[in-house]
Amino acid sequence: MKPTRIVELIAPYRREFWDLDDLEEPAADVSFTTMEVMMFELPDWTIRAHVPGGLTCRHVFDAIYEALQVPLTAEERAKLLPPGSERQKQAQRAFEHRCKTSKDAISYVLQTRGMLRLDMLGENVIFNGLARAVDDRRWVLNLKHRT
Repeated sequence: MKPTRIVELIAPYRREFWDLDDLEEPAADVSFTTMEVMMFELPDWTIRAHVPGGLTCRHVFDAIYEALQVPLTAEERAKLLPPGSERQKQAQRAFEHRCKTSKDAISYVLQTRGMLRLDMLGENVIFNGLARAVDDRRWVLNLKHRT
């Protein structure tokens, strides 16, 4: 699955990115009812999309979006973001950017919710396609740097 437009995982359904009919297209060349997606950036979490009637691009994007909106627990932060580490600095910058670029009321809510899994991606939030994993059971989410 390769993108035909730039899609930022922070706001995947912004009108300038999609003709909304494209989202109803099948997620892959072969019909799937379940797709497991992994990210090299976040190897501890697998994203699972499942729809008995067959997955569309919308189902896969929804599953990715929802999985990345989960707030980090204190345990996850301690394990994955050691204080002073480069990864912690990148995640903090991403969190602050996400809050700063939101509308005022939403920014307050975002700050209150705290850091999300999404922030762990740092600046790598542009969808760059899905590829079959080596194990042929899962898919790999390819991301690229926000410019």
